[in-house]
Amino acid sequence: MPQEDAVLRACKAALAIRAEYAAASCEDDHPLSDFRIGIGIATGRAVAGKIGTVDQVKITVFGPVVNLASRLEGLTKLLRAPILIDEMSARALRAQAPPTVARIRRVARVRPYGLDTPLEVCELLPPAGTILN
Repeated sequence: MPQEDAVLRACKAALAIRAEYAAASCEDDHPLSDFRIGIGIATGRAVAGKIGTVDQVKITVFGPVVNLASRLEGLTKLLRAPILIDEMSARALRAQAPPTVARIRRVARVRPYGLDTPLEVCELLPPAGTILN
């Protein structure tokens, strides 16, 4: 279902997740203190549905955009950026979010495994002045 603010909402959620992990990393006794995250966000059409039996049903998504988001997530460690977004998401976010909500930094032009054409990858950053570990 199309949503005009889908990219903005996804990016806000990703930044909130990053902030929670950063807060946990500051506490030595927190069970997630040693964890690092990688989030990939891509924009496009996907198919969502249930698979499995009546006893064990799972909800999943399929489509090229899902594969792209997975590839971006995989690049987060290599590019040392916790949240990566594709070109289409970056364009939408630039139009929807002021720098007080989120910032975008171009990181690289890459051709992820399984894709035929290179794409620009951007890092999603919190507003300036936000301190994260």
